[in-house]
Amino acid sequence: MSLNAGLTTIHEDDIAKHQALAQGMVTRLIILEADDPATVTALAGTGRRFVSTVATTGSRRTREVELSKTIQSVRLADPLMSPAQHALLFRARRGLQVALAVADVFARQTNLEGLQSRNATAPLSGDDAAQFKALLSACAYVSAFTLAAYLSSTLSGEGSRSRMRRSRTFF
Repeated sequence: MSLNAGLTTIHEDDIAKHQALAQGMVTRLIILEADDPATVTALAGTGRRFVSTVATTGSRRTREVELSKTIQSVRLADPLMSPAQHALLFRARRGLQVALAVADVFARQTNLEGLQSRNATAPLSGDDAAQFKALLSACAYVSAFTLAAYLSSTLSGEGSRSRMRRSRTFF
């Protein structure tokens, strides 16, 4: 498995096809968190663990994230977003689109794309399942790094300029 480390061009069409998903992610995202089986409580001094008699293997917690509402709630007095708030929301959505497009490139350049298609028809097992999980985790890290780098490069300049403008205004 080798990943092309050279420069990769991502075309606007490849980014644009992720707009609906990215919009959904900044509008309302629900995260499912599986309960950790390692959180069983030890009974003091017995070396035994307390295990609930109620079956909780399928229990999950959910967490809702509504980025657009969170950004909008910063200025409660004004129902419209400021230009800076709108820019943040737009760049977050655009960054998600770019990150998803980079994830597609990563999946094509590794065995992830093939394993995803095989996993869709029947659950993977053995070495294939382990490789699939590892590649999926790596893809998530690549996507998260891409989003962070995109936001860092597109938002840092404005913050510096606005701080400079404010400092000139006050002096």
